Amino acid sequence: MLKAQRPEAIGKATATIIGSCLQLDQPMKEKVSCRVLIGVGMLLLPVGWVLSQEAPYQLATPINELAECKQMILVVVPSWKSTSGNIRLLERSSDGKWTGIRPSFPCVVGKNGLGWGIGLHGTGVVGEPRKKEGDGRAPAGIFRLNSCMGIAPLKTALRFPYRQITATTEAVYDSKSRYYNRVVDRATVDRVDWARAEQMLRPDGLYRWVVVVEHNWNSYPGFGSCIFLHLWLGKGIPTIGCTAMSLEEVKFLVHWLDANKHPLLVQLPELVYLSLKQKWELP
Repeated sequence: MLKAQRPEAIGKATATIIGSCLQLDQPMKEKVSCRVLIGVGMLLLPVGWVLSQEAPYQLATPINELAECKQMILVVVPSWKSTSGNIRLLERSSDGKWTGIRPSFPCVVGKNGLGWGIGLHGTGVVGEPRKKEGDGRAPAGIFRLNSCMGIAPLKTALRFPYRQITATTEAVYDSKSRYYNRVVDRATVDRVDWARAEQMLRPDGLYRWVVVVEHNWNSYPGFGSCIFLHLWLGKGIPTIGCTAMSLEEVKFLVHWLDANKHPLLVQLPELVYLSLKQKWELP
């Protein structure tokens, strides 16, 4: 995980190494050593640039993850700029056949549509929208699901990890925090090091039921954070970057998910879905 050292720190440290080595009055032995350090530095420097400015575009096929997936949440919207679409919940039988376990239902996504996120699929395609922090887009791609959350204690056991939301549960958006892109309990952390976070126990009950999506799970600064599946404010009302649906559907979703079936979220514009359907062997 690359979060232990910030990209800007990598860049500055590398520049220091190179700068100190480019001195003309050093003994030969030190110059030889410095050539090695410069070589290492030049390898590290692009890493710092990449993570602090732009991650390279790459579209992969997560063969193993798709092969073991037996539950899929398939979200398809008409275009990159669309703010609403439809969700299908599917299960795969032992013979490999996908079956819808519920009629498709409407959802809303980000107020500015979709953009490629960072997930099992990689980072996306050159020339197509990319998810950034605060851009109002929901992430497109293939993502693992981390856990479910809710405001009430469970009356019946789920088949997926569950955390109860309390008055001190916060989603951290501050990219300078060690807890960036995580939902944490403010009362239990060693040190509150963030300036930007959202209280999960909202007066409007938007997070009555929540599924946490592993978008940008290595927490690269600036590429979007704290992405959920949750209750909508109303049909046709978009989110600031999550995917939302009716109370009936999100409650069903939380109780349907089964960790042993390795569920995945696949979220794409229609034309992209159709172009990748065969390659990714999507339902």
